[in-house]
Amino acid sequence: DEVVPASRASGISQIVWSPVAQGVLTGKYAPGQAPPAGSRATDEKGGKNMIGRFLDNTTLLERVQGLQPSADALERSMAQLAVAWVLQNDNVAAAISGASRSEQVYENAKASGVTIPAELMTRIDDVLGDVVQRDFAIAQERRPVQQVFRWIAAERELGEQDDVGAVFVARLRNHARDPVAVAGHVADREIELRHRDA
Repeated sequence: DEVVPASRASGISQIVWSPVAQGVLTGKYAPGQAPPAGSRATDEKGGKNMIGRFLDNTTLLERVQGLQPSADALERSMAQLAVAWVLQNDNVAAAISGASRSEQVYENAKASGVTIPAELMTRIDDVLGDVVQRDFAIAQERRPVQQVFRWIAAERELGEQDDVGAVFVARLRNHARDPVAVAGHVADREIELRHRDA
């Protein structure tokens, strides 16, 4: 509620990362059910760790399922609804949407140019309710710390006892409240692991 107005006043637009929330907004993760085989949530190499905070939130998953009638009203998929919702904001310049299969790219692209009527936008907001974090300060305060703990847990799970792993964990702990530094350290570590495994 503060970032977009402040950006607009400064002439800065937004580039939205993961408009389908790592696949959660597609509706494929149903509350109380195991994730679909082959989905990001079953990817032990990283995807599972990235979306764990969403999958542990039963209320969120239930609310997402409640968006299906809105997608049906637009004759779009749930993923297309999510991307169209993001692109509907006139301060958004682009949406970066990842895909694990080529058909997902084509499906997501179909959201471009879709106009969601005002009454449907209101219905979407009503369905999601308080599961959407609108307080930027709280979101920034929680996210880096959660990310640090997820990556530390992932390092332990991988059994990383090497010096590089120890340095990585130390860097994360030292920058727990700096999301840019955390993201940089995570990217560096991913590159290190790829080179090690190559």
